[in-house]
Amino acid sequence: MPARAVEALIFDRLRRLLLHRRGQSAADAVGMLEGIGGAVRPKEGLRCALRRELCEEIGAQCIVHVAGRLFRKKGISDRDGAIWTIDSYVCALISGDPIVAEPEKNDGFIRVTIGEAFDRQDLSSSTRISLRALARKQANLDQLLRPFFGEPGAAASSQ
Repeated sequence: MPARAVEALIFDRLRRLLLHRRGQSAADAVGMLEGIGGAVRPKEGLRCALRRELCEEIGAQCIVHVAGRLFRKKGISDRDGAIWTIDSYVCALISGDPIVAEPEKNDGFIRVTIGEAFDRQDLSSSTRISLRALARKQANLDQLLRPFFGEPGAAASSQ
């Protein structure tokens, strides 16, 4: 049975994507930018795993709402040859500033637009796959984030 993981593509009010740079002790993609997430523990539900990973990786002070599941990636292999199934979720960062809660695994955060993320040479292949799926569903992204942030551009104009 393949290993399971969850990934959060977290957007702020300006619809910028929060990515973290994988640290030296990360299981794979060291030095690359990725969404927030990690392995699902045995007998742990996907959303429970997502909540735990968010708390572990960005800190409990952040309020993040899960807007919806984006899709499931199958057959992603890591540097040890394990085959992963990864469930990707779109999330909304409601409040709080992410902190580097696991410095050995995380070298810091950046916030970028989806277009800026695609231009990055240091974007992990797994997160690139998720963003391609998200780009195909742009209208769906706006619909998922609207309950938290209003219409696109509304948050920027109210700042």
